[in-house]
Formats: sequence, C-alpha cells, structure tokens
Amino acid sequence: MTDTETDNEQSTRSRGARDRTLSPGSSEPRAPNTSGGWNAVVEHVSANKINFILAVTRALTVLCTISYLIGFPGPSSNRFKQALLMNAATSSLRLHQRMPPPPLNQLSRAYFMNLIREDSFHYLIFPLMFFTGYPVALALLPCALYAIFNLAVYSIDILDKLGDQEHLKTKISELVAKYQQSLLHTVALSEVALMPILAIGVFTRFNGPLVPVFYYRFLMLRYNSTRNAHLKLLVSQIKTVATNQYTRLMRR
Repeated sequence: MTDTETDNEQSTRSRGARDRTLSPGSSEPRAPNTSGGWNAVVEHVSANKINFILAVTRALTVLCTISYLIGFPGPSSNRFKQALLMNAATSSLRLHQRMPPPPLNQLSRAYFMNLIREDSFHYLIFPLMFFTGYPVALALLPCALYAIFNLAVYSIDILDKLGDQEHLKTKISELVAKYQQSLLHTVALSEVALMPILAIGVFTRFNGPLVPVFYYRFLMLRYNSTRNAHLKLLVSQIKTVATNQYTRLMRR
C-alpha cells in the first residue's frame, strides 16, 4: 500500500525528515540536540501544525487498520472505511503541501499535469475505489505501511527536539534506513496484487465492473511516478520471471 511527500516545508530539518520518507536512501546525519525538552517539542509542533496533523491522521490510519484486522466489536465495514478516510485526509494534506493551489486566474494544464503525478494525488483517489464495495483487507496494507513509516520518520524529528534521546533516535533511524526499500517494495507488490482481486470481484459482485478499470488507471499513475520507481521495478521483475519461465517451457 511510497511517495507522497514534501516541498513546501516550514523548517529545513522537517523538510529533510519528510523527503526521506519518500526519497529512498536520502538520509542525512543530524547533529545532536543538546538543548531540548517538552517546550522545544511544543514550539516545533506549533510551528509545524500541518506536520503534526499529518502524524495524527497517520496514527488513526494505523489504529483503524488494526481494529479492522483484529475485529473489534461493531461493523467491520465502518472501521475499513474509517481507515480509508484517514488515508484520504493524509493524502489531501500532503498534496496541499506539495502542490498549493494557485489563484484561479493562474490555473493551467501544466499545474494539473504535475498534480496527477504526485503520489499524494494517487493515494487521495485510491480510497474512492474501495469505499463502496466489499471491504478488501489488502487495500489497507499500503495505507498502513506508509503511515507507519512516516510516523517513524516524524518521531525522529520529535526525539531530536526533545533532546537526550540519541540512543532511541539512532535506533529508529537505523530501522527506517534498513526497512525503507523492503517496505516500498511490499507496497508495490500489494498494489499489483489488488488488480486480479478486483477483477475477480466483478464476477463475485464484491465490487462494481468499473472498479478494475479505474484501478488500472491508478496503477498506470503509480507506474509513471517520478518519486517512487518500485512499481516499475516490480513489473520489470515480473516480466523477467515470466519470460524465463516461457523460455524454459519452450525448450522442453
């Protein structure tokens, strides 16, 4: 369920943290913060309110996903939709950060073309394809993985402001660097795996007949993403495996 991240930042350090979330391998060393504390954290949150709201919506995305998978009392479809709504809220805020809307008299085709290339736009329209049909648990995987990863990056920022947390901050940074590529690859794999599920869902009436068509367009947007090439890499790997298997069969 990578790439939805930031240009319009309010501080250099928070920009570095957010860019790292969707720019694989772009980790920068941070200088230890010796003068921190909760006052510094409060000031940081006050100066970067949107980033804090993003952390809240991402945390709610994870919580709603877990409650859906565990099966808390109540209609499971409600928790599924809540997770999708939180993901849409996150993507909407990220898109606003990346592509602030210009004045109406300055709207152009170039602006809209750049808009649809944004990963945030992709995952803003993603929930729409699953909101009315039967809940598909796999659809929550990329949303939850992105949320967990970005929360980890945001926690590094908070720990840096808090001070005297170098060990924990270093540990989280190491985990982020270690699992970033695997996470983005897993997201790409889940995006591809959803296509046949939705195609089968047409015949089982789990989703409407147009959903696979719209989802295919979503995959094309993901494939052409300029910030996250993992889906393109995965498709290339699948083609290579399929070609090798076909060659082996023809030689028999």
